[in-house]
Amino acid sequence: MTSNGYLAVESYDLTLRLQVLFQEYVDLNTQIHNARINKDAMSEECIELSLKLKTVVQEIGLIVKKIKHLQSETLIARNLWQETLSASTR
Repeated sequence: MTSNGYLAVESYDLTLRLQVLFQEYVDLNTQIHNARINKDAMSEECIELSLKLKTVVQEIGLIVKKIKHLQSETLIARNLWQETLSASTR
């Protein structure tokens, strides 16, 4: 089983990474918007920025899945601990 300390550190690291990726997502969206206003919507710059945006969105999705997995592990560990505690008090 994983310790609560490990889960807290891992969750904190993932949350920080998620914040960085979200900021990158916002920046890329702004750059794409500006590129479309200033140039043709299908310019190489727009295509390149769109590919970067797609990568960031995929990374955000993976981090969200990892966070959900950590949360489920925490719930399972907590429930097992509570069951063990209640069984020992009987």
